[in-house]
Amino acid sequence: MSKRKQNEMMSDDGTYVVKKNRKMNIVAFILCVLIAAVIWLYATNIEEKEREEGRTDSVSSTQAMTQAGDIASL
Repeated sequence: MSKRKQNEMMSDDGTYVVKKNRKMNIVAFILCVLIAAVIWLYATNIEEKEREEGRTDSVSSTQAMTQAGDIASL
């Protein structure tokens, strides 16, 4: 009998029962936490890049406006 068949059984009242495996629950929990951490790191990295691009755009537009004002005052 396979391991999966041993974990899947019918109870006395005819309902389907799956035995809980503590080790697999712990492994699943750890994997979920790791995946969540990777997604969080990815999202914060993308957000930081967008902020830096926004700062660069605003600095370059400010410099262009200052240069244009200097040329107009000549």
